[in-house]
Order: sequence, then structure tokens, then C-alpha cells
Amino acid sequence: MRYGQDSFNYNVMACELGRSIDLRHAGDLRQAKEVGQDVLEQYRDRMGEKHPYTKCAEVDLAVILRLLGDPSGARAVNERVLEQLRAALGPDHVYAILACINLASDHAALGEAEAALALTTEALERCQRDLGVDHPTALAASMNLVLDLRSLGRGPEAEKRYADVLAQYRKVLGADHPATINATKGIRADCDIDPLPL
Repeated sequence: MRYGQDSFNYNVMACELGRSIDLRHAGDLRQAKEVGQDVLEQYRDRMGEKHPYTKCAEVDLAVILRLLGDPSGARAVNERVLEQLRAALGPDHVYAILACINLASDHAALGEAEAALALTTEALERCQRDLGVDHPTALAASMNLVLDLRSLGRGPEAEKRYADVLAQYRKVLGADHPATINATKGIRADCDIDPLPL
């Protein structure tokens, strides 16, 4: 059996991480956390604590922690991981940008609107410069920036940006895409990290 229970394969681990993300998107947060923790331990055991894939699994698990009602725990994970990713890969690497967006969401969930806005603004600037204004990650950061501005009482600025963000979502992803639907509902975007194949 090529990818059996007892064999070790990086792609199987990536699929398991993807399964955790899918479970989260389906609303099964408890099972998503269980699978996410298991795959995180596998990455730690087999690739080491400092490997970028281990960090990806931590970022994905932190999103689940926040959604389960532990934004403080999520923030602690994302602060540590963001620092490690920036040191290892640089601040403009997509993994670091995604971790930054999620850390901003942790701050927003804790009512720390100024910190959330600062991180979201930084992430959006890096995204637009390095990935392009139409990249889905840039759209996520743009949507979150709207919500940060709203939470700080900057309504007119937020609403002008919101109209532009929705138009971009519809143009890039289509009106029926789940991310577009969430943006239409004013739901904050969470960013998943899928490790690239070895």
C-alpha cells in the first residue's frame, strides 16, 4: 500500500491539513480542531518545529481556535508564528502575509481595532505589491480592512472601499463563490495556508 496508515508521505499530511480546513468551512469546528492538532503533531514529529509546513499547520489551527471562542489563544499562536515566518522566509512571503491577516483578525475578535487595522493595512500593502490587487488574498485583506474601518467609526471611508471590494470579488471570483457571498454578508475573511507540494 503506497499511502497506507503506516507509511509516511508529505502529500498525505497536506491532504489531512486540507481536510481540517474543509471541516472548518463545513462548520464542524470540533472535528476540524482534532484533525488539525493531529496533523500539526505529525509535522512537528517528522519535519521539525521550525519547518514552514509546521508553521502553516499552526496558523490553520489558530483560525479554528478563534472561531471556537479562544481569540487570545489564536493571537498567541499567530504572533509567535508570524515572527518565525518573517525570520525564516521574509515579511513578503505569502505564508507571512497570510499569518499577518489572521493575526489582525485575532485582534479584531478581541476588540483591539487599532491593532487590527494596522496589521490589515500592512498585509494589504504587501499583498497588492507582491501578489497583485486581484489576488484572492488581497481581496480578503481588503474586506477585512473595511470591517476594521467600520469598527473604528470610519463609516464613509469603509463604505466606499466596501463597494469596490464587492465589485472586485464578483469580477475575480464570481457572485456565487463562497468568499463573495461572505463578503456580501460582511463576514471577516479567514486565510488558510495549504503547504505547497514537495
